[in-house]
Amino acid sequence: MAKEVLKEPWKVRIRISFDLQIRLAQDTSGKTLMKINTIHSEIEGDTRYRLFDISGVLIPSRMNIRIGINNKNDSMWFREMQISNRPFGIVDEVSIGSDWLSVNPTTDTLVISSVELFYDEEARNAFNLRLDQINDYYASGALLDSLNRLARSISLTDWSQIPVNYFCVREIDHAIDLMEKRRFPEILSLQDHDPLNWIGSFTAADKYSRSLTFTFYDEVMKSSAIPGGENIGSIADYFVSRVLNYIDLSNTIDEINGGIYSDWLDNYFQFRAFDDEFGLVSLIAWKMFPDAGRDTILTFIASNFYRAYQRRSINLINHNQYADAYALMKHALLFSASCSHLHGIEDDEILHEAARGIYNSFIGIAKTCLEGRNYPMAGNYLGKAVDYRSKNGGIVFSDSLYNSVFSDMFFMRISDCDNLLAEKRYCEALSCYIYAEQLYDTNQCIPIRERLEQKKREAGFRLFLEVIGRTILVNGKY
Repeated sequence: MAKEVLKEPWKVRIRISFDLQIRLAQDTSGKTLMKINTIHSEIEGDTRYRLFDISGVLIPSRMNIRIGINNKNDSMWFREMQISNRPFGIVDEVSIGSDWLSVNPTTDTLVISSVELFYDEEARNAFNLRLDQINDYYASGALLDSLNRLARSISLTDWSQIPVNYFCVREIDHAIDLMEKRRFPEILSLQDHDPLNWIGSFTAADKYSRSLTFTFYDEVMKSSAIPGGENIGSIADYFVSRVLNYIDLSNTIDEINGGIYSDWLDNYFQFRAFDDEFGLVSLIAWKMFPDAGRDTILTFIASNFYRAYQRRSINLINHNQYADAYALMKHALLFSASCSHLHGIEDDEILHEAARGIYNSFIGIAKTCLEGRNYPMAGNYLGKAVDYRSKNGGIVFSDSLYNSVFSDMFFMRISDCDNLLAEKRYCEALSCYIYAEQLYDTNQCIPIRERLEQKKREAGFRLFLEVIGRTILVNGKY
């Protein structure tokens, strides 16, 4: 929002105007009721995000009102009450009791002392959802461009390309299906404002997607033997490269991305591009290997695809691209779970190796920050390492590097305590060590406990000697 108006974030201004109506009445039992209504609310100011007006999700959800009664005949007479956490934008009825409110319209004036507006968690979620939808809109626009290029590269009449074309058609259809389910034209009112001409691009993509799907199916039915079975490893590598492309897109951090890339990955094996997709895949496999048994050949193909996942992941690990390797092996396990021809693959040591690489990368960044004396950032990345380790409890991590870096950071941060000890300010040094220890929980202190205890003992012992020395001096003895 700040970028939209070329301001620093704290200079973004949002103005809210509204009419506040308060009506008083008594019900049949004599209770005084206050009806509070906010109408004609308007949001103005810096309310755009990536060219979209988001004022609709900036309307406050709750309010606190302080109301008082003034008597014009007696300036000393004043009563006030606080009405808290009331809904904003709808008629709200509050029973306040006749003991507080007895209004004489002739002499009394109802005064609104203050109004405080705020957002609850539901409003915050609605705000974040709208940002996600706008981010998804732009991500989908970029994806439509890449799908268009992919579609133009497909040669449906070349039967040797049928296996690769199957994955191309499926990739396009899956992405189009995800975009359609997002209902951008309705949610973002694209008929009124469509900066990317998304509707036109999507309509064209949907049209060529349907055409490609039907034409591809017809070509499979018309084909006799499909050449290229000896290249099954290359076909598997192509598919894995497309999966990795979506992993890279979902991880891009230089621009704000939507969730469509992650959804494409997470839901890939649940999507069906054809009515009888398993039958179509079986037919393609049989035409590639006409002399093999259908069950046997599907197991052979599935195994080749899983090994392609593994090969690419190992290559990524060898190039220190642990996050991509981890995501790719997670997708491999989704593939395994969806494929009845792969049995018993529920975990993979390559996945564990990638996870350990991510864990150690966090610690490595912390160590680099430590060398630059950037203690807050070092602590932040060590915290990331701890969080990552706790979220992957089934993986065995080595704590030696973490313990070493944490220990270095801890003792570098308490150098002031060491200075107090060197200056013979033993009481202050001991308090300093104890305070530093209390900043971390028990488990965090395991790597540094023995060394810290040694420092505390030294400070305590020297303090003891100092106290004894003073006591002897007071008694006139040495």
